[in-house]
Amino acid sequence: MSNTVQTFPAAFGEVLSSGDAALKNPEVTRTRACITVDQALEAEERDAVRRSVDDQFPTVAAFLEDMRASREKMLEGASPAVVAWAERLEDYVAGQPDPEQAPAGVQAALQSEIRCAVYSWCTEHGQHDDHQGAPIAVTAPGATVPYVDAWLLSFGPGAELIGFAESDLTPEQARQEAAKLRVFADQLEDLADTLGGGR
Repeated sequence: MSNTVQTFPAAFGEVLSSGDAALKNPEVTRTRACITVDQALEAEERDAVRRSVDDQFPTVAAFLEDMRASREKMLEGASPAVVAWAERLEDYVAGQPDPEQAPAGVQAALQSEIRCAVYSWCTEHGQHDDHQGAPIAVTAPGATVPYVDAWLLSFGPGAELIGFAESDLTPEQARQEAAKLRVFADQLEDLADTLGGGR
């Protein structure tokens, strides 16, 4: 028996019949070597699950149909990995113990992944009121906690600040602290030079 068969357009049982008989069927010949038998069985199982959902949960069936229609438009030209993710999402909804509740869970999960729409630098996802950017930090050799760090933060439009160590600074205050750190860096290099560690 051939181990590379396709479930469509030939009937599933016909394709799994003897290789010689299948070769005589032009529909099979035209679609041979596309998928393995395991993949064909998996596709058949997915189709059975989808037919069951269509029959038992019309609301979910409509949701999935909308997803498929949207997917075709939105994923045109997308990478195979993104297309596979969308297909897995459909299978997830269809295979849930309570498919009627699954769409709400999917929407919530997608919402939690949405990036901040207020600030491009904000690293928070989903619904949030306080905004925070990625930190910059300096850590001493062998230490795990930085001795100085800073990050952008905001409690809403018009309340943008810079977190610095334990303080919240305005941009002008942050510039003053940066100037102090430059002086400190020069002094640190002077100490190194004193011990003969000049460049």
